[in-house]
Amino acid sequence: DPRATELGLTPVGTRSAPETALREQVLAQLRTIVAKAVDGSRLPTVRKLMADLGASQYVVQAALEQLREE
Repeated sequence: DPRATELGLTPVGTRSAPETALREQVLAQLRTIVAKAVDGSRLPTVRKLMADLGASQYVVQAALEQLREE
């Protein structure tokens, strides 16, 4: 996906990786997106992040929640 490449997203670890490790990988990529964001831009949708990162909805939402708390 060209947009995923533009945002610098890469699929996260394997399905056998612990959920916490996957969440940390997703969180790291979300932090990168936020750091590169211009004012007024939005994060991709959860569904888009799931597809681009190869992570479950639960993992993506947990990472987003942690990002909100920071």
